[in-house]
Amino acid sequence: MENERQDLYRSPEIERFLADVIVKKPEIVPVFDLELGYRYLDVEEGLKKKPEESREFLERLANVGILERRLHVMGLRCPKCDGSNVDTRYVCPFCGSIDVKKDALIEHVACGYIDVMTNFKRDGDYICPKCRNKLEPGSYRSAGSWYGCVSCGKRVEFPTPQHKCRRCEIVFNLDGAIYERVYTYSLSKIAKDEIGHGILLRSVIRERAATVGYDIKAPYSVKGDSGVEHTFDMLLLKQDEKTAVDVILSDGPISQIEIIKEYTKVIDTKEILYLIVIPELGDDARKLVEFYKMRVIESVSPQGALEALIEELKSGKRVTEGKPIKVVVEAAKKREEKGGLVSGLKGALNFRSLLKRRK
Repeated sequence: MENERQDLYRSPEIERFLADVIVKKPEIVPVFDLELGYRYLDVEEGLKKKPEESREFLERLANVGILERRLHVMGLRCPKCDGSNVDTRYVCPFCGSIDVKKDALIEHVACGYIDVMTNFKRDGDYICPKCRNKLEPGSYRSAGSWYGCVSCGKRVEFPTPQHKCRRCEIVFNLDGAIYERVYTYSLSKIAKDEIGHGILLRSVIRERAATVGYDIKAPYSVKGDSGVEHTFDMLLLKQDEKTAVDVILSDGPISQIEIIKEYTKVIDTKEILYLIVIPELGDDARKLVEFYKMRVIESVSPQGALEALIEELKSGKRVTEGKPIKVVVEAAKKREEKGGLVSGLKGALNFRSLLKRRK
């Protein structure tokens, strides 16, 4: 499940959903439509999806742990036409008539007689049919409700619920209905942690690189000399210049295993790669980077890594092979104070603090 989730994070559509839709609407709540049933308008409008596509999209994210479900309502639909425009009525269980009348039951406390209120009424007063005494305030109490069928005259304790589709007009009960769970969706704790560590950085890199003249292809897959297809987070294109970018995010120092994986991709594809690591390289990983002469941008913050990459792209220079750029969080803060971060960057990368406030 974790691998599936990481693959989905690479999707531009899902990154857009996380960076735009879920920030504005931390809880995706369904809205009822008489013709189409429950719809997720935030997803439909934000991602330009049809109602069914929106439901499938949210379920897909929930199945891999990016979203969590909360039961919102049990939806009822017609078993014949699948319509949601359904009328609910209550009928007599004996004759099926909808002409069922509700009456209040009262108990005469003095003699214990219980009957519907209408049977106590005599010549403008309320008289007990059993003891013939007049009902005074405090001498009787409510005993619930009772129902009578006007058509067949029988009394029933509970009328039978029945449904009728307003579209195709068939009548059905709960056993025949399409009765399904409808959910509200919100970001899971797992996704909050992962996004808080900078997973949205990839989408912001694409946005910022485009402002300095680069076309972006993300994700980018290429077949190596071995015949194996390798995937990079993105490819930055500018005239004849081609640069691959991968982002590795972790709670702690990046391991040597991750560096070996990246180096294997570079050797097999011959791609020029900028590797962004957050928060830092482990000691063994750093030795491998220097030995393999890899281009690495190392930062404790997504902001710092982004600014370092953009500065390199703008200058046209390459990170010195085997000499990782070390970016500290203080430097990133100074750049932000000077207005070096665009509003889109603030919106996406400040998502981490938004998540903390919502926890």
